[in-house]
Amino acid sequence: MSGVQNSTLKLICDHLTDCPHKSSVSKNQDYFRVMKDGVIKKENFIGTAYLPSAVKNKTPENCETCAVSINPTPADAQNLIQVIPAFRRGTIIKLEIKIDHGRIHDNTTYHANWWHPQGFDPTTIARSHP
Repeated sequence: MSGVQNSTLKLICDHLTDCPHKSSVSKNQDYFRVMKDGVIKKENFIGTAYLPSAVKNKTPENCETCAVSINPTPADAQNLIQVIPAFRRGTIIKLEIKIDHGRIHDNTTYHANWWHPQGFDPTTIARSHP
């Protein structure tokens, strides 16, 4: 299977070894994400290490902070809306991820980390989910 190799991902966390994780893969699969403000926009697809407050305050020390959190099922995303107060007014979107859209590490049955390449616009694969 082809896909995006770790060495081709240009990330703010490039200084970290094993980022994205060696166990991450490129694959064709739909995932889901909660949009806190209900709007599909590029700013909603960055890891916490990319947030202005994080970038100016310190160098990321954790590979996961460079990733976008995604869920394998709509039910998993719905659970976030129910348990995280900041997401209570959020909406669920579907991401039609293909092998060239980055690397994914399914770290639990209900959550995954997604590292997409710099310059890739995730809004092009994001769809509203009923």
